[in-house]
Parts: sequence; C-alpha cells; structure tokens
Amino acid sequence: MSWLLLFGVTGQVLGQQYRVSGTVKDKDTGESLPFVNVRFQGTTVGVTTDLEGKFSILTDVVTDSLTASYVGYTPQTIPFLKNRRKHSYHFKLSPDTQMLGEVEVIAGKYENPAWEVLRTVVKDKKHNDRDRLKQYAYESYTKSELIINNLSEKLKKRKVVQDVLELAEKSAAMKGKDGQTMMPLFVSESLQDVYVENQPARKHIDVNKTRVVGIGIEDEGTISQITTSTFKEYNFYNNYVRLLGKDFVSPIADSWKFYYDYELALQKEQIGKYECYRIDFKPKHEGDLAFEGTMWITDSTYHHALVKVDATISKEANLNFIEEIEIHQQLEQVSDNGLTAWIPSSTAVLVDVEEINDYTAGVLARYKVSNKDYQLTYEPVDGMFDQELTVLEGANEDNTDEFWDSNRHGELDEGEQEVYQLIRDAKDLPRVKSYIEVIDLLVYGYKDLGKIEFGPLSYLYAFNNVEGSRFQLGFRTNNRLSKSWAFSGYGAYGTKDERFKGELMVRHILDRTPWTEVGASFKYDIERLGVYNDDLNLKRLFNAAVRFGNYRLPFESQVGKLWVQTDLFFGLTARATFRYNKFSPLYQFEYDLPQKDGSVVNQYSTTELITELSYAPGVRRVENRNNFRNIISWGTLPVLTFRHTYGFPGLFGSLFEYHKFDLSIKHRIRLGVLGRSKLDLSGGFVPSNVPNPLLAIHLGNQSGVVYNKASFNMMEFFEFASDKYASLRLYHSFDGMILNRVPLIKKLKWRLFITSNALIGDVSEQNMQSSRTYDENGNLILPYSSLGGKPYMEVGYGIENIFKFLRVDFVHRTTHLMPKSRKFAVMVSAQFRL
Repeated sequence: MSWLLLFGVTGQVLGQQYRVSGTVKDKDTGESLPFVNVRFQGTTVGVTTDLEGKFSILTDVVTDSLTASYVGYTPQTIPFLKNRRKHSYHFKLSPDTQMLGEVEVIAGKYENPAWEVLRTVVKDKKHNDRDRLKQYAYESYTKSELIINNLSEKLKKRKVVQDVLELAEKSAAMKGKDGQTMMPLFVSESLQDVYVENQPARKHIDVNKTRVVGIGIEDEGTISQITTSTFKEYNFYNNYVRLLGKDFVSPIADSWKFYYDYELALQKEQIGKYECYRIDFKPKHEGDLAFEGTMWITDSTYHHALVKVDATISKEANLNFIEEIEIHQQLEQVSDNGLTAWIPSSTAVLVDVEEINDYTAGVLARYKVSNKDYQLTYEPVDGMFDQELTVLEGANEDNTDEFWDSNRHGELDEGEQEVYQLIRDAKDLPRVKSYIEVIDLLVYGYKDLGKIEFGPLSYLYAFNNVEGSRFQLGFRTNNRLSKSWAFSGYGAYGTKDERFKGELMVRHILDRTPWTEVGASFKYDIERLGVYNDDLNLKRLFNAAVRFGNYRLPFESQVGKLWVQTDLFFGLTARATFRYNKFSPLYQFEYDLPQKDGSVVNQYSTTELITELSYAPGVRRVENRNNFRNIISWGTLPVLTFRHTYGFPGLFGSLFEYHKFDLSIKHRIRLGVLGRSKLDLSGGFVPSNVPNPLLAIHLGNQSGVVYNKASFNMMEFFEFASDKYASLRLYHSFDGMILNRVPLIKKLKWRLFITSNALIGDVSEQNMQSSRTYDENGNLILPYSSLGGKPYMEVGYGIENIFKFLRVDFVHRTTHLMPKSRKFAVMVSAQFRL
C-alpha cells in the first residue's frame, strides 16, 4: 500500500508500457525542428527529436503532462492522458522573443562582445578537446539512410519508379517538406565499440552488429565498414572539419576572426545543466568552405566548452551537387579517473544532393550517431591497433527486429518502421530487380551472375595495328562464392594476328586481421613498349584506351607470378613477389649479353624476386565484394613505398643478374580554405646492365588533347628512359578560394589549379649501347633518349569544375625542346568531385 501511495503522490504510474510518438514543428513556418527535448514533466524520461522533427518514447514511467523545449523557442506543455497505451502528439513551438539587455557603445572602444567569448574558447581548448586525452573508448550506434527526393516528371514516368512510388505513397513517412512522395533506397544500423589512442594517433573499431536493408544494395562487407561512426566524426575543436572530402573552417578555429562574422545572441541560455552563451556565426565571404549556424558555449565554470552546435552549409558554398548540409552535435562532459573532456553524445547529419538533370533525382542522406558508456582509461589488447576496423564474426547474422529493438540507442518511430518494411517490399518487385541488374552492370562494369561476374564492359572491344579487332571477355568471383578464395581472368582474340591471349589469377586470403594473402597468376598478351608496366596499377579506362591505335614497339609478354602479402602492423604492409617474364619483341631487337663477348639475343627471359614495403599511416581501406581492399581515404601523413627487384641469373632460363631500387612518397596536403595539394615524389636506380625494356621508361601521352594525371603529358611514348632518375609531380587546387572573390565568375563555381611535373635522369653508356632496335627496313634507330642529367619540366595551370565535371589544362613544356616536340597544349579531362 505504501508503494501505491508513493506513486499516487508523485503522479507516476508503473506497470504498463506507454508508446508516445509525434512531431515538433515551428508554429510560424511549419518547419520540422530537430534536437528538441521532449520530456515527461518532472522526470528524466524523454528523447530528442530527429532531423525530421519526429520523436518516439516507450516507457512505463509517465506523468500528467509532456513538455517540448528547444533553445530559441518558448516551451510547450500538453496534458497526457493515461487511459491509452499509444499516443500521438504534435507540438508547434513559437519563437522566443527574449532579447539581450542594452549594450552601451562607447566611440572608439567598441568590440564585438562575441569576440571575448571566442578568445576564451580557443585558449581553453587544452581543457576541453578530446584529442588531448591519451585514450578513451565508448559504445557507438549509427543509423544511415538514403532517400530519393525531388523526382522529376520524366523520371516519374518510368515504370520501375511508378512501382516503388505506388508503395511509398501509402506511407506518411515518405512525404517530403513540399508534400511530394519520396522513395527510400537504403537503411543501415550498426553497433560498435570504439577505442581511441592519441599518443600516437590511432583507432580501432569492433563492429559487433550491423544490419543493411536496401534496394539493390546488399551488405557484402563494404557497407558494414563505411557506415560505422569512424566515417562520421566531426571535431569542431580542430581548425578544420573534414566533410565530404573537403576541409571546412571550424567556427572555433584558432584563426576564427578571419573567416567568420559573429553575433552574441544570448548571454545566458540553459542547455541541460549548463548555462551557455549562444553565438550565431556566418562566413565572411560567400562561397568559402565555412559554416553558418549557432553554437552554445559554457561560461568559465566549465572552461568555455562547446556544448552544442547547429551548423549548415548552403548551396552558395563552392560544392557541386549539394543543395544543403546540416550538422547537429551535442557534447557531454565526461569525467573518469580524474580526467575530463567533452565528447559528442549525439550527432546528426543531413546531406541534400540536388538532381543533375531532368532524368535524375535528388538524394537525401541522413546519418545519426549516438555514443554512450565512455571510458577515459582502458587496457588495450595486444595487437588491437594493427587493424583499424574489424567486423566481428556473426555481425551480419541473427539481425532480428527483436535484437535491434533491445539494443539500439533509442527507438524507431512508426515512420521509421514503415521505411524498413517499404524497402523490403520494393526490392522484391520484378521490375525493380531487373533495373538493379542494369545499374550494377553500368557501375561496376561486370554482369553479376551470383557467385561469378563477367566483364568489364570497357575491355570488350579494341582495335590496333597488331591485333586488328580485339575481342575480350573476363570474369571474377566474389565473396558469395568464397570469402577466402578469389579467382579472375580473361580471354582475348585478335582477328589480324589470329592469336588467343589471356590471364588467370587465384588469390587466397589467409587472414583478415592482420590482412594476409597469397596468390598466383599467369598472363600471355600483346603489349607495347613505353606504355605497359606490370609494376604499375593503372586505371582501368587508361588500360582499355591504350589497346587502341598504332603499336610502335609491340611485343609478346608472358608473365607468371607468385606472391605473399601481409600487414606487419597498422599502416605497414610487406609484399614479396616471385615473377617470371618472357619478352618476345614483334620488332627487330638485339641485346648484347654481358660478360659473353659476341653473344646477342633478340628475346629473353627474366626471373625476379621483388620485395616491397609500404608504410601508409592514416590510409583507410575497406574490403569490396571481390575480396580486394580499396583505399577510400588517404589521411594526412605521407605514404612511403620502397621496392627492390633482384634478377636471378640462370633460373628458369633467366639470362642475366641485376638489381633495381625504387622509392616513392605520396602526400596529400590539406590547407583548409587555401585548398589542397598532391605531391608525388619518386626515384629509381638500376646499377646493372639490362635491356632497355627493363629500364625506367617514363610514361608519356600521345593523345594530344586528353590529360592523364599519371603521365608526362607533353612527352611521347618511349621518348625518355633512365637507369637512375627522380621525379616530382605537384598539383594544387585552390578550391575556389581565388575565383570565389571575382564577381560573376564566383557564381560559376570554377576552381583554379596549378601543376608542375619535373623529371631528372640519365642512362649509363653501357645500357645505352647494349640494346639495339631496327625499323622495318633494317635501319638502326634509337627508340628512346637519355635525359642526360638535364631536368625535363612541364608546368601547367587551368580551371576545373567547369559544368561541374570538366577540367581544362594549359600545359607548357619548358625543357628538352626538340624540333618535333610539343611546347604547349590545351588538354581536357573529366572528373567527378564535390
């Protein structure tokens, strides 16, 4: 009886579950309000609204009223009726008209009152920034959604779209702000444990559970990796916030005064238990990569910490295809073992991608991240940081609704549940299945037949002077066949040379943590000197393009390889390759065998051991469905690769012994609003006598008008070769910083860039004389030249982002100017970049 009396006094009722859902909107504009606190009055029971202004509460603790409160708005309280289990409430909040007190302005002494707060925020970063901690850990929940919106009339006429719209129109959750029906594409949820070390900076994530439901999107490993919270972290204490591959200046950056205008909107506003300064901010220059929004800063009691930030990026910023971006983040002060820091408790991001033309649609991407159970000290497991991300065994299994209802941070409202069911229904529509197959073929270039895929499209046909019409068909397996074994290959036939060519490759993944694989391959094909390089991983489209045209120095190539590769620790990869190569030129060629007077060969074989070490700290890789690892982020540190090649004499018919050394350094440098740079430095040394095909043949470009980033674009194929060289490639894009300040042009969102390619090298007299090449008439020709120690230089400049995808380069060749050399060219290329 005493318990009943107690609950009667407090007005709370236990013993039955109540489900309360609804929306919160601005009373004047009708706009949905995210991050509104909805609570049962007098309790801590409640939630915050999502990006669409929706909320859902499941509780057995209720009171007589429900209150919605949001900074800048007058709170609203609605009576709660306890005689029903399910409730739906719709709050409409009115803007708070509270104003600051009068401010006395003294001539000559006025300073923006927000500046004093900003100075203290920067000064107190050392107390608040989580990056100053030695380590911390937490549990993270992420939810990601992709939704099609802004469907054009032409797109709506497609049968496949009509089929999905017919389902979507039945759901109230699929109504956009303008009342149009939207189409869900993809929903994912993920639970993971995150471990962070800052000295040195490293991270490990264990994905405990993940679920993906999508139309044409299946979770075959990649989705589970890229939807974790590690790819949605935004630390406003850093000077720049990385978003969509761009660096945006933080409103509390050390150089805040140069990029933002501020207004101290309120000196005291309550955010939870914290009294805060509310400060509005906006970019000084339209088009800069900067935010606009509001932030809440504590007073000196909590060392002027950032408690909350609502930031947007409008379509005026120099970004492609982006209508709007919103970031809403709330931080929590965490104390543990005498340590204190502010760590985000919740982050919500909305990215609205505009439609490109009448045959495309806009896409709405929504992300939610919730963190809890913080630890500021923990004992790392040995080898934990050797791999940044691990999808634990069984993470994709037993993904029942019951599991997620019990373990997600918060609950799905009725609308979110409808989205899940709608996607499940839509993906089974026959017309949708057929459409997905076509899209998959165009995106990946392969026809997916389940466990085996055939393609790629770009290699199906080519024409050149050696093979005539070349027809090729390849295949590859995926992880539906096996997660440990991968097979691939191709077959090709030329109508002129009437020869079959092809390749077969097998790879076995021995371990994923750390990544360890062994493999073998054999390839026979027709190649051309000066373009083919088995050590380079050139782009698929470039390899397909060079199959066309006139082969100047063609040869038959037979290459067999065995290799083993492993990650020694995070960022450091070792690889050893045993390679056999038979070179059979289809042109007249002679090579004087070293130490064998008078011995001449016109073809040869080599047997090599190639050892390679690559150190790539900060580079993020994800596994794809074909059991390969793709780089999706380069990080901020240089990537170093060292390779040594040793040629065995006498092994499997190898005719000579030699050494080759190669070193490369690749660095991606972010300079914030100043843009970004790419620096590629490489060098090589061959201290042995070898045939000229084994020299470093510097890649040229004979297209004349199409720019190739991997080439010296004013150089002919096989124009220069070296046995010792160093090269430097530099590219810097100003990301609109300069052209944003030019009237009229800034509306076009063009971006200025500069380039510089430099090369210095030489060939020893012995390597110059030991190989001889003859033309069709038997005349001795020199197929390549030596740089002779004189630098080769190309400098360029240009404009990119023309019509959002076109790039125009103006390139000058400044040295080694032969009579037939091109000295200047205007070249074009296409690129997709936000």
